[in-house]
Amino acid sequence: MKKLSILLLAFFMLLIVGCKNEQPTLYSLPDKYTIQNDTNWVVVMDTMSIDIRCLSFDKLNNNYVIDDSISYNQLLQTRWEYWDCPNYQLPLIDFTQYTLIGYMTKTGPCEIKRTVYKNDSQRKYYYLINITITSWDKILVVNDNWLLVPKINPGYTFVFDTIMTYNIK
Repeated sequence: MKKLSILLLAFFMLLIVGCKNEQPTLYSLPDKYTIQNDTNWVVVMDTMSIDIRCLSFDKLNNNYVIDDSISYNQLLQTRWEYWDCPNYQLPLIDFTQYTLIGYMTKTGPCEIKRTVYKNDSQRKYYYLINITITSWDKILVVNDNWLLVPKINPGYTFVFDTIMTYNIK
């Protein structure tokens, strides 16, 4: 009985000491689940989705903030060699008016909602990509998630984050 009491005490001590609240990661600040309720963060409404094709998989899971033509043209230094990709030309962007942001992800079949927030007091932008997986298919889907935003202010930084949920029917 004494051994059982000691074992139970040790178990409860481990449970109390071992279970702590999850600490947010650097890229999860602010709280990505409640940012829409934080009045310091304002949704950037005038964003435009842009289709950029033929980029190679080495661009996956990288984030991009591009505000000049030289950096933009470097995207195609490595490209796919299928279909019309060898002759593919990037869409024209007026970098005096816009900044291009992007974060390439790979998933299965999904729906995506992209939102950009801005916080002037922190001098930050926050690009949140909500990915809802809609099928268990093992088909690889690459989501480019490229957006044009009004030219970003000097000294501002970007944080990129994703929320992945499942809605399998």
